[in-house]
Amino acid sequence: MSKQAQNNSASARRPPEEDEICRVCKSSRYLNPNMKFLVNPECYHEMCESCADRIFASGPAPCPYAGCTKTLRRNKFRKQTFADLKVEREVDIRKRVNAIFNKREDEFNSLRDYNNYLNEVEDLTFNLINKVDIEKTERKLLSYAEANRRAISQNDVRASKESQRLAAEERLKKEQAIQRREAAQRELDEERRVRAEGKADVIHKLASGESATKVAKEAKKTVLKRTLFKQQAEVDKQARLEAAAAASEATLNGDGDDLVFAGLKQHVEAAPLRPYDAYGGLAFERKMSNLQNSYDDGALPRHENLYYLKQDPRAMAGGYNIKEVYSQVLCEAFAGLGVFLSDELGEKAGAATRGTGTAGAAVAAATGSGDVQMMDAF
Repeated sequence: MSKQAQNNSASARRPPEEDEICRVCKSSRYLNPNMKFLVNPECYHEMCESCADRIFASGPAPCPYAGCTKTLRRNKFRKQTFADLKVEREVDIRKRVNAIFNKREDEFNSLRDYNNYLNEVEDLTFNLINKVDIEKTERKLLSYAEANRRAISQNDVRASKESQRLAAEERLKKEQAIQRREAAQRELDEERRVRAEGKADVIHKLASGESATKVAKEAKKTVLKRTLFKQQAEVDKQARLEAAAAASEATLNGDGDDLVFAGLKQHVEAAPLRPYDAYGGLAFERKMSNLQNSYDDGALPRHENLYYLKQDPRAMAGGYNIKEVYSQVLCEAFAGLGVFLSDELGEKAGAATRGTGTAGAAVAAATGSGDVQMMDAF
């Protein structure tokens, strides 16, 4: 609030002696120390609780203040929060506007769009607070609330869940802090008790005539066992704390009347998840040949026949796969299909008589001739 507005509000306040008097029944707090003052958000005229019960107990009635034409209801009266009624009214107006315009920064494409949205909302709030174009501003609010009812409800639920999650996290932190303090105190008390008992036991054994060396060895063993037990207890306590934190997280886990804000992101429904494909839809399928497990050519010598070669352990050493050779041979065999040497030789002869390569390329592009149809080997 500006300095001028603060001065105006301070000058508009009644003297302290008038604040203790009901302006409807003229009762004072001096005669009635338990008197409570109430206000109604419709007109923010202050009156005591007895007047509110007496005037509005039978139903709605006009405001008893002179010149006020508002119709008030008893259930709308509430206790005044701020001493200045202008501040009370402004806070209520801002709560009402923020309940309707509850969009977040992540719903806009840029920070500038979000700032423009906040500026438009502040202009509407200013009009309501200072009673400028009240009817037009109210129509804008109602039309926007009606057109964006679903988005407003979703953001309201989202804000409610976030507040619940933050409150739950705060409670969990406080509980964990209390548990850590109590556990540390218990450990300290237990350590003192065990130390006192160990000291008393050592004194008793030495007094009974046992060897000092033996008593020292037993004391070391006891200390070692106690240390291991303490370490295991620390591990178990950390595991319990992590489990409690995980359980808590899972539990909470224009000039017209219509307002349209620029820069809002388009809400797109998420597509259903598809099975993961490591190759992104690329298929490795042979279209012109089928790869078999073995090929036996009896016409070849034994040392060149792949059928006998794959049975030789020396050839199969190091993870050698004979099917890779089959695949390469089939690829080389079918890769030449669709290529005609006569056409290739004819094009070479024509290119020598066409002059420069650029001119020949221009003629070939214009006529569309000379293309070689290559066929995929797979």
